[in-house]
Amino acid sequence: MPKFAIQTGLQFWRLVAVASFGGLALCVFTGQGAQQHSPKTLRAERFELVDATGQVRGLFKYEKNEASLHLLGRGNVVMGSNATGPYVSIWDSGGHLRSIMELDKNEQPHIYLADANDTLRLAIALIDSDPHVDLMDGNKKSRVTLQVDKGDPRVIIWSAETPVKPIWAAPK
Repeated sequence: MPKFAIQTGLQFWRLVAVASFGGLALCVFTGQGAQQHSPKTLRAERFELVDATGQVRGLFKYEKNEASLHLLGRGNVVMGSNATGPYVSIWDSGGHLRSIMELDKNEQPHIYLADANDTLRLAIALIDSDPHVDLMDGNKKSRVTLQVDKGDPRVIIWSAETPVKPIWAAPK
């Protein structure tokens, strides 16, 4: 066999090998040759959502018998469910808890609002399905209560001293 034919044959097989390897590498790196597979279930105790800089902006986790979703940014929102029931809490940019909405163990809804000093100032609830609103002073003492009890409306103004006593109520 002529030398030219052997060299041409070797060059041909080298070209086939390089092309095959290159094609295989292209398929592997682009995922074209691989079977596309999306799992139906992902299991973990914690998932983190990060921005382009790697800063955590969201968190979904389960710990201490509580599942929660945290949305992190200028302020934070936490939604979760624990042994007492489901809740949503809102935190300001200074890290102060400002609002909570929850269902208690009897599945009655409650909304709480706090000032920038972490002092509870307003509570709204359904108690045995009747509306109840408490306005509190800076010492977390209820000063005014508005409620409907078994269909009857009532307003109570409370004293500031301890023990707290009603100083005015309508109807009496």
